[in-house]
Amino acid sequence: MFTLTRGSRISTPSKAYLVQDILGSGAFGNVARCKKSGSKEVVALKVMKLQEDIDSGLRERAVLELLHFQGAENHNIIRLLDAFAFKGHYCIELEHLDISLYQFILKKGRLSLKEIRPILHQLASGLAFIKNSGIIHSDLKPENVMMVDHRNSLQLKIIDFGLAHAIWEVLPGAAIQTGWFRAPEVWLGGQYDHAVDLWSLGCMTVEMLLGKTLFPGNNEADMMPHIVKTVGFPPDQLLLSGRHTDDYFVQRTVRGWRVWRLKPSNRNDRKTRTLNSLQDLLLMDQIQEQPCTPDKRYDSELFVDLVTQLLHVDPRARICAQNLLEHPFISMSHMKGMFQTQ
Repeated sequence: MFTLTRGSRISTPSKAYLVQDILGSGAFGNVARCKKSGSKEVVALKVMKLQEDIDSGLRERAVLELLHFQGAENHNIIRLLDAFAFKGHYCIELEHLDISLYQFILKKGRLSLKEIRPILHQLASGLAFIKNSGIIHSDLKPENVMMVDHRNSLQLKIIDFGLAHAIWEVLPGAAIQTGWFRAPEVWLGGQYDHAVDLWSLGCMTVEMLLGKTLFPGNNEADMMPHIVKTVGFPPDQLLLSGRHTDDYFVQRTVRGWRVWRLKPSNRNDRKTRTLNSLQDLLLMDQIQEQPCTPDKRYDSELFVDLVTQLLHVDPRARICAQNLLEHPFISMSHMKGMFQTQ
């Protein structure tokens, strides 16, 4: 049985790899930094061991091949180099990148609006491209975004397409996305589309600003109260159609009207760390750049407007990636006069 460790050698009839370090491990398998024999090229090798993980690897390869056939190299998507079998494992060779956005946030503590803006622009570009290719990423989070070289630039790429699938493969009620970044329609088991990736991006955007998770639920039952507290109740259409709505909500008659309420077990009455409203972001020290000029204040307000559109609880009203690219916070259309020399 092959065990991936530092110093291991992995080979195919045409190439060989020396494992220099283990970059990450999990239920899916491991990711290693490898040097290709006969050259100085360093790559990342994703090694999967169980059949379900191999299936995920085959899916990831197919998605990346599709995306790159359509021009992904210009849209902040990780580059697939090769894929092969080795001693009962499935290996995907990818370009080697730097640290994850999650690690970058940990290093910095929190990011400024000047740093968040180019990061958002790149992620919006990637998501717009993914959508135009008919794909939903389904697991966007800071750990699945990698910096190219964090010491010299904010350039980044979207990685880990193991849960990605075509829009026609959507299965309402499917368990996609990581909990803290999971859209309300997914929690409720409703119909979903590319908008789930934009919700995840909204959660990530606030995390970049605050340096901490926006919806810090401890478990599934704990997440919905955090979401409702900050952005409100999901629309009736979603609550009525969701396969899991009964796990979180009940209908009550109040003065002759049927209204939705969180189930008593999900009210989370204890004091939470969740924002009461996304408008509370304007009160945070992190967003109040000094000196606070009218232009900077307006920039902060545009940032909160963008986040509010990303985190719209109704997926039908959530901003799409293409419109996100045109939002004034990213396009900086409101700043055209700020940088003119006198």
